[in-house]
Amino acid sequence: MEAKYLIDNKTFEIQLVDNSEIAAYISGIFNKDGVLEIEHTSTNPIYRGQGLAKQLVELTIKYAKENKIKIIPVCSYVVSYFQKNSNEVKDIIQNLY
Repeated sequence: MEAKYLIDNKTFEIQLVDNSEIAAYISGIFNKDGVLEIEHTSTNPIYRGQGLAKQLVELTIKYAKENKIKIIPVCSYVVSYFQKNSNEVKDIIQNLY
């Protein structure tokens, strides 16, 4: 499975592609402050149960750390992941208060 990064100054998306079929993706937008708001994760039903959403979140965290970007988790899956792995994301999560 190949990870494709589709990123510009406004939008963010990582796709996991299997034989030219999108198996799963994570997407978001960069707000006016340059903070990445992760809005959605989705896995094609035939690929569910393989940990692809987790893999996408981990790729997103790696990207954010490498590029010194803060993240606001909006997607419920990402919120849950961040809560369970707070030590891993403490340096990239955007404090809203």
